[in-house]
Amino acid sequence: MQEFKKITLIYDADVIASGIKENICRSGVYVTAVMILKELLKRKDINLVICCKGENIEEIKEYLAREQIFNFKYLNGYFSILIDKIKWKAKFPRTLSHQYKSIAWWSVWLAFTCFFKIFKSFIDKGRSVNECDCYLSTLYNMPKLLQNNEKIIKYSIGHDLMPLLFPQYYPGETWWKQRFEAFSHYFTDSEYSRSDFLKHLRHLKPQNVTTALLACDESFKPASIEQIKAIKQKYNIPEHKKYIFSLCNLEPRKNLIRTVRTFIDFIKKHSIDDLVFVLGGAQWDRFIKELQGCINDLGSFKDKILKIGYVDDEDLAALYSGAEFFVYTSQYEGFGLPPLEAMSCGAAVITSDNSSLPEVVGDAGIMIPYDSDEAHIKAYEDYYFNPQLKEANAKKGLEQAKKFSWEKCVNIMVEKMKEDIEKASNNL
Repeated sequence: MQEFKKITLIYDADVIASGIKENICRSGVYVTAVMILKELLKRKDINLVICCKGENIEEIKEYLAREQIFNFKYLNGYFSILIDKIKWKAKFPRTLSHQYKSIAWWSVWLAFTCFFKIFKSFIDKGRSVNECDCYLSTLYNMPKLLQNNEKIIKYSIGHDLMPLLFPQYYPGETWWKQRFEAFSHYFTDSEYSRSDFLKHLRHLKPQNVTTALLACDESFKPASIEQIKAIKQKYNIPEHKKYIFSLCNLEPRKNLIRTVRTFIDFIKKHSIDDLVFVLGGAQWDRFIKELQGCINDLGSFKDKILKIGYVDDEDLAALYSGAEFFVYTSQYEGFGLPPLEAMSCGAAVITSDNSSLPEVVGDAGIMIPYDSDEAHIKAYEDYYFNPQLKEANAKKGLEQAKKFSWEKCVNIMVEKMKEDIEKASNNL
């Protein structure tokens, strides 16, 4: 391919704003959005333009300043930003007649100022948008400003099709359907997700869907004994107990009720008293009562389940590293970042054998049917009673994790954009 000019890329940062506002939104989608943004900013062949909704602008500005991210342009696209920035400083005169005149004068001034700012914003927006080549969404629908702009090539990251495949978990969230129909090209997290997109979204052709495998941050690496001891104290994990770790949003698709119940069956079967189950992650309000009811039904064994809630990013590596093994037997995953993070930290993993998880784990873990109680118990037994197997898989996991990088992921995206821009240019 010939030498290419810089791509001017509009990057939708609304997912990052959602994660800043609510911990429950800091799932793999949030992590992906953050890491792709950071990787794009490293590239010399990208001019980055960041956009977000008006209500998210302050969160995004604070995030970018905190991360010391400065080499980008910002695309204003919403009236609320303009209205918020008009400061009212009028002081009304004392007399009533003058007050009415003042109110009338200031009303005209305010209307004119609003109109001028909005009009100027539209002109500036039109100019800045028309200078852009591509738009990339990490989750949400594109702004109306871009929907009818045929010059800009529009991409979205296709994490999965869960709202279509499991509508019972996403009641009333119809915006997903519009999103699946809005984009002409998707970058999927895995080959499995790509096959799902082509199977269920009939308007897409193979050339419209490209796999760009995700990765995890370089901070995920084996922690020291001192770090593990400190993290156990922070999260009230008994100092002299071993622990199994699971990290995910606490939602029904993650198969947590079966995971917890079979853990208790396992320790009952073998009269094990030196092991607890640590469950980390933000919770879905409509599921947490069901999960807590399951834990309460465990009677005297309920203390073996430690719900530690949302975990700070800087604590994750030590929690993964200190675990006897990591469990993630989800019903379906578009990728599955937590098992990759766990492997990067030297933890042996147990995952389900469905969807994209075999692509992530390879032969480095124990993979089981998500809906089999017997398989869960057997997997726990295999690691607990066979430390050689656990160690061997932990070493394999460290090697498997090296195959993934954000640089590779973003490079695939950018090369596809260049290819599409060149094709569009040749067709003019």
